[in-house]
This record gives sequence, structure tokens and C-alpha cells, in this order.
Amino acid sequence: MEKTIRYAIIFLIFVFHINCFSKENGFIWIPLAWALNYDKSNSDNSEILIKSVKLILHETESNKNEYQELKSTGKKNNYITINSKISSKSFFSKKLFEIPAGNYELKGINIEYTNKSKVINNLEISAINPYSNSKSKYINFLIRNNHISPIPEIFYESNLIIKEGVINKVSSQVDLIEDDYIYVNDIYNQIKSVKKLIFDNKITFINANSQFPSLQVDGSKIKYPNSNYIGMIIDVSCEIKGILKTVWVNRGDSLQYVFYENINNSKDKCKVHNVFPQKYYLPNGNWTMQSMTINLKNKVERKFNTSSLLKKDKELKKYFKMTEDFFKYQDIKERTLLKIIELNLTNKQDPMGLYFVGTTEIKKSDLEDVIENKDVKKTVLGDISFYFKRNYEIYTIKKLFSVKKVYNAYSGDQMKKDRIIGDVQLKIILTGTKKNNENLKKFLDQLKEYSTSEITSCVSEQEVSDPLLILNGFIQIQNFKNKSRFLDISNKDFKFISKGLSQEKINKCMEDKLKLFKFSKTFSTPFKAKILFESF
Repeated sequence: MEKTIRYAIIFLIFVFHINCFSKENGFIWIPLAWALNYDKSNSDNSEILIKSVKLILHETESNKNEYQELKSTGKKNNYITINSKISSKSFFSKKLFEIPAGNYELKGINIEYTNKSKVINNLEISAINPYSNSKSKYINFLIRNNHISPIPEIFYESNLIIKEGVINKVSSQVDLIEDDYIYVNDIYNQIKSVKKLIFDNKITFINANSQFPSLQVDGSKIKYPNSNYIGMIIDVSCEIKGILKTVWVNRGDSLQYVFYENINNSKDKCKVHNVFPQKYYLPNGNWTMQSMTINLKNKVERKFNTSSLLKKDKELKKYFKMTEDFFKYQDIKERTLLKIIELNLTNKQDPMGLYFVGTTEIKKSDLEDVIENKDVKKTVLGDISFYFKRNYEIYTIKKLFSVKKVYNAYSGDQMKKDRIIGDVQLKIILTGTKKNNENLKKFLDQLKEYSTSEITSCVSEQEVSDPLLILNGFIQIQNFKNKSRFLDISNKDFKFISKGLSQEKINKCMEDKLKLFKFSKTFSTPFKAKILFESF
């Protein structure tokens, strides 16, 4: 019997350890503060002594609560006093902590307090859901194994009517501080071990609720060990001043990378326009430039529901890292770019090289100029336009970005041509004898007409994904087969100077198109021609 009991104990210990190690946990980032205010106009002169304030996180599937104690300053003898003289106290959540995986509700807080009679009381105060279009009474959020679930910065304030040392009635307000995006830079800096886990892709971020704003990290301040050096030249008119914000998104990743740049705010005088390098640091992935915006509108005062934020409480400002600028905001939203900029960054990139994206010109809108020039790509932002341009000079790029090697960010190929000032041009000429050429003009026109629509589409389609595309060289065209309406064409007939991924795709596209071409009738005169391509 004793031996059986011993084996049973060993088995229970084994099961306990298995459960401990198999437990799935995630991280929650919850910058939350809760103020408790003494309602002087409706309370008597009694006071309460608060022993603890705990955040209630309710896991819906298991119907269990997780409690997280909120901290406060000025705690003496394990109690915090609230009365007519000490009329307000704020309590703060630990911002980052580990929690079992599951579906949660932010239920509210539990207050444990006493009074002069030393009777212990407990009171739960519900957390208002600030998302008015939500069907749920509480804020919902998902915790997933090996993921970080960021919650927006949020502040609650409860006014307490206290009579005879008992909380008689409560009224609450809420302010959602982060409503445009959730700034996650501080998560990297909270715990070094967490930062390393993020860099090693052992834990990742997750959108904890579809109603939450986007997760954004300032990419100039958080650089991954394998970050790629991306560059864009910005050419901006002198009359435009403000902060340029660029947003990059990575396919399959919930985290957006943002980069900020002051425009024409320095003491140096700007004569007509200002040219400067915009640097981006992005880890490996499939990236799309989502938007570029400039804050130009006048700042307006933020509207708050809570008295503590209206008074700019010092403790709250410190906890949420609010500057005076925070209490005013730019009433402007992100604008999606019309020009699609997509990059596929891999471990094959040169860590010492610059991956060049192109040039963006920013100036006051001039719609007539945009309509006349079909090659100009633009996005209108109020009275500001963003024009994407493919022209460049290698010398200028190297000087602006202080690099020796420059790569095409779209194809990964090294850029060796000194400069580009325009688009790819196409021309078709006959290369046979003068006599033969005279007889073939009709058939040359047929090839020109076909090439204008079909062959140029191969170039224009590739320019969408690689706007820095260079194409210099020719295609040797011939038709030696007697009484054949088709061309003799193969890969060996393509003679291009530049080699790379984009050129290979264009070659394949044009070869397939030319094999489909046929003249209106057969003829016996040898047809010899060249389709010439030149990037100016």
C-alpha cells in the first residue's frame, strides 16, 4: 500500500511538471492607468484606505480571471488614503507581462479597501469599452502563444461617492489615448531578453483586436541585425514645411514601420527646392510603401473626457510619455500612394550597399502638368502632390547616402549606368539591303504596329514592379523561312547590355509575343530588322 502511494505521488509530480512545461503563454502590452477621485460635492467627510487595486482580465473560454496589481506612488503602511484632502490617486499597470494564451476581456478593476472600523471591503468597477461601434460590453483581446498582444494606451477615471467609509456610488469615464496607431518602440526597450526574442523571430507581434489601430514602430530607432539599407531621394519645394511620414508594411506581418523626416525646418536657407536623402532600415521580407504624408495643418487641442488629462496630470504624462505636443494633434490621416513600390528583401542583400528606390518630388499641386505628362506618377494630399520619378545620377546617390555600391531595390541588381533622365525608348529599323528594304516597308509597318502594343507592354508591365528598369540593346529579327508568315526568333537573338532579373522577365515576355506575330501574307524577300531599346 505504501509503495502504491509513493508511485501515485511520483506520477502526480510528473503530470504537474508536464502541465507546467506544456503551458502556452503570450505577452500582453497594456499601458493602462486608472484614477480614483473623491467626489467632494456628494461625499461626507469620511475616508477610505485602499489596500490594493487589481486589473481584472477575464479569459472567456475557461471563465477564469487573471489579476494584475496596479501600482501607485505615495503608498504608506500598505495603504493609500483617499479623502477630501487627498482627493485623487492614479494607479498604473505593469506595461509588459506574460499571461496564459486565450481570449480575454478587460473586465475592470477590483478595489480592496478598509476604513477606520478596519472592515475589509471589495468593489469591482467595470471598464467601459471606448469603441462605441463594438458589440461587446468590454474590450476584447487575443493572447497567443509566443506572441505579443499590444493594447492601445488607455486611461480610466472613476469618481467615488464615499459615505461612512464605504464607496456608495461610482461614475467612470475613459480616454483612448492611442487612437491612430499603437506605438510599440517601448516594447523593445522594456526587457532585453524580449528584444532578442523579437529579433530572432521567436516571438512576434499580433493584432489583438481588429478594432485596435495599426501597430507601428519607428524604424529609424529600432534596427534589426539583418536590416537592409534602403534609400529614396526627396526633392521638396521650399514653401513646403512640416514632417514627412513614410509607412512601410510587410506582407504577413502586423507591424508597420514608420520613418519621420523634418522638411525645410532647419536654419539653412532654401532657395528653390531642397534635396535630401531619406533613409529606411527594413528587415528581410516583402515590403510595400503604404503611404507618404506631410503634416501641414494647424494643430488643434485634443478633447478628453477625464479631468486628469484635461489638467495634464504629471504622473500620467510621465507614465504615458506625453510631451506638451501630445495634447495638440495634427488632424490628418495617411494617404495611400498611387505608385506601387514593392520590395522583396532577402538574406542575399549586400549589408554594405544601398538599395535605391527612386526619387520623390514634393510640391504644390499642378493638375494641368500631371495631365499633360503621362509619365508622371502622383498622389494628391490636399494641395500637396507626391511625384515619383525614375531619373537618377549614380554619383549623386553615392554622395548623398555615403556609399560605394548602389543596387536597384526592386531587382537587387547593382546599378552601373551613370544616369537615367527618361524612359525606355523603342525603335525598329530594317537591316537588309537597300533594295530589299524598299520592298519590305509594308511588312515593317505591320511589325511596328504589333510592337507598339504588344512588345512595349512587356516593358511597361515590368516597370510597374521595377520602375528603375534599364534596357539597352536590341533584338535581331529575321524571317528566312520561305513562304512563312512567322518570324525566326529565339533567346540568342536578344542582345542586351544590362543583365538581371527584370531583363530576363522582359526577354521571356517579348520572345513569347514575337513568336505569336505573323505577317498578313507570305513573301520571299529575306526580312532582317532590329528592335532597338535605349534607356536615356
